[in-house]
Amino acid sequence: MNGLHSGRYRLTPWRNASGGSGRPLVLIHEGIADRRMYDDQMAVFAARYRVIRPNAQFRLIPQAGHFPWLEQPAAMAASLRAFLRRL
Repeated sequence: MNGLHSGRYRLTPWRNASGGSGRPLVLIHEGIADRRMYDDQMAVFAARYRVIRPNAQFRLIPQAGHFPWLEQPAAMAASLRAFLRRL
């Protein structure tokens, strides 16, 4: 199975792509993209760093809309810290 179905949306299983060696560099993308948006830069970054390109993960932050880093900065920071710990 390539993905999961949930209603009318197709969800891609969460996995990381990584490459290179050295100090870690985590590339985080916005919601409308996925880790493939960094394909063209991967070779350049991987020459110096251990590059981690995680795929998306949905997290609902109460009382936040399109700008959770402005509307609920503490909750957004906590969510991002938890996400990075799982890498």
